[in-house]
Amino acid sequence: MAVKQPRLVELEADYRDESRPSAMAAMVLVLIERGTGGRREIFEQTSRRSVPMKTVSPAAALDAWSEGLGQMFQDVTADLRRAAG
Repeated sequence: MAVKQPRLVELEADYRDESRPSAMAAMVLVLIERGTGGRREIFEQTSRRSVPMKTVSPAAALDAWSEGLGQMFQDVTADLRRAAG
């Protein structure tokens, strides 16, 4: 059985240019196979996304982080499907 272990390693909002605010997120996803011989890492991927924010606000940052994390999980799913053949 494989166990997914996502770890959020970066979460920030960049308001330096208020005309183009962005939210950044990064995560590491590790898949671990558990068997009779113990645990073995079978996949690890680090993903990062920067998503433009609609406005400068905490709510806009949350929306952008959510979008970015969704994109990262879609990318990881596609990579795993390619690796599985």
